[in-house]
Amino acid sequence: MSDKKKTFPYTKFGQTLEVEIATVTGGRLDNPPKGSWDYEVWIESAEDWYIFGTKKYVNFTIRIVNKGMWFKAKERIGIN
Repeated sequence: MSDKKKTFPYTKFGQTLEVEIATVTGGRLDNPPKGSWDYEVWIESAEDWYIFGTKKYVNFTIRIVNKGMWFKAKERIGIN
């Protein structure tokens, strides 16, 4: 089993980051880091919050880290 972490490119406001994600097998997180969140993305407006919080990440629990700036998403396993 590879120790390489999975990432995806996330571009916002002209800046692209490789954002780490957790992998899921059979409804369970593979080697989840204790107490961590799957990934974080930058938000700058209420519109961004609506798009990310209700559409793209509908199966994720969202936590604001700094209001209006960053949020972290944690997958809710088994919820459609």
